[in-house]
Amino acid sequence: QSLTQALALGAADALALLAALERARGDGARLAAVLLKQAEHAAGVERAALLREAVPHLPADEAARLDEQILNLDPSDEAARDRILSRLRAGGDTATLIARLEREIPRASLERQAVYARELGRLADRVRDDARAEAAWVSALAAEPSLEAARALWDLLGRAGRRAEAAPLFEAAVEDPRLGDDDRRELVRLAGEAYLQPGADAARALAFVERARAAGLPLPLDPGAFRQLLRAERRFLDLVVALDGAATEARDPLEREKLELEAAGVLERDLGHVGDAARRYAALFDRHPERRELATR
Repeated sequence: QSLTQALALGAADALALLAALERARGDGARLAAVLLKQAEHAAGVERAALLREAVPHLPADEAARLDEQILNLDPSDEAARDRILSRLRAGGDTATLIARLEREIPRASLERQAVYARELGRLADRVRDDARAEAAWVSALAAEPSLEAARALWDLLGRAGRRAEAAPLFEAAVEDPRLGDDDRRELVRLAGEAYLQPGADAARALAFVERARAAGLPLPLDPGAFRQLLRAERRFLDLVVALDGAATEARDPLEREKLELEAAGVLERDLGHVGDAARRYAALFDRHPERRELATR
């Protein structure tokens, strides 16, 4: 009888007292009725809090409707968001779930963004929606770097012939302190490969390679590819040093001679160090007197 009288009265104080009473009694249905009445007179986060408390005591359909209201009132409510997405997963409507994940990712916390973005990426991959999958995996990699996101992007961009675009994304991910050592090593490798793809920025590629080496990160990189980067950036003195080092390590005499000739050529043509180049050609001729063309260099 006191509940009926208070609800009819509509007084805020009376409703608050009744809510406290029903909480103490443990009557969920009656508490929900009082909370919903209170919510009619509230707005914003206060209304969201009242609806949030009522939801566990309501039938499924009404709880689902209120979760939508709660999330509109308070986009930071991760529990309401999770309940909404769980219902969509259970419903089996992939298209609706994909659309809702896209809507919720920007509004979620950074941690949940990563979780939802990975889920969206998997779903989009499954239905072969490459545009959505790419956006999702890029978001996942930025929110919380992982090998799953990096490898998914690597495969996706590879099919489109656009792997060079992954290089700066992977490079940024490598710097994230949350990344484990093993994952970081693999991401360094993928970033290095991406920077060697056609269309990659040679300056950024070279800077990344040098930073990785200075940090002691293993970067499997073909020496010829590294020298190609040095040439592309017109780092000719460094190129000569790299060629000399490769020549010293070369076991095949023909390969060694080829590298020594290339180093001399860089000195002559690219750096204009004609005297140094001539001395190198002369040393090569002394070792290979049958090579008459060296004498004319």
